[in-house]
Amino acid sequence: MVLSAQRQAPHSGFGAVDVAAAVFRWAIRSPEPTASDVHAVAPIFTASKRASAQQQLIADYQASPNPSGGVVPDGQPFYLTTASGQWVLSPGATADRASVDVQAFFVIDGAVSPTKSLTETFNLVWQDGAWHLDGLAKGDAEKVAAGGTQFTAGC
Repeated sequence: MVLSAQRQAPHSGFGAVDVAAAVFRWAIRSPEPTASDVHAVAPIFTASKRASAQQQLIADYQASPNPSGGVVPDGQPFYLTTASGQWVLSPGATADRASVDVQAFFVIDGAVSPTKSLTETFNLVWQDGAWHLDGLAKGDAEKVAAGGTQFTAGC
């Protein structure tokens, strides 16, 4: 899903948003991605950070196999959906660099939580004809709530 989103994403702010949302949905779920899953999506990372990003992600999942940050109890399966979520493309975005705040809601026991969400900032770079993840930061939920654009669909 992640690499497909990357291949299909246009060279625009909307393309950066599509890639950020796909990475978010893929990464924050339980059961969490395996080491082989992380290696399979390696092309999503910028070439300069690919090896270290993979190692860090694998180490993070091993150290804390609940990527919800405690929102969902340990051991309970969940995933994120962008349905009802929002996004904000930072005003400093250029044709080849974008910073996107994405809010997604937790799906627990098959139901979208009306109150449990997570917001993350994705820094993306256009390289070699595709958007690549260049870094992550804690998202600004207030900024998204104050002026986010609603996703028109989600999974």
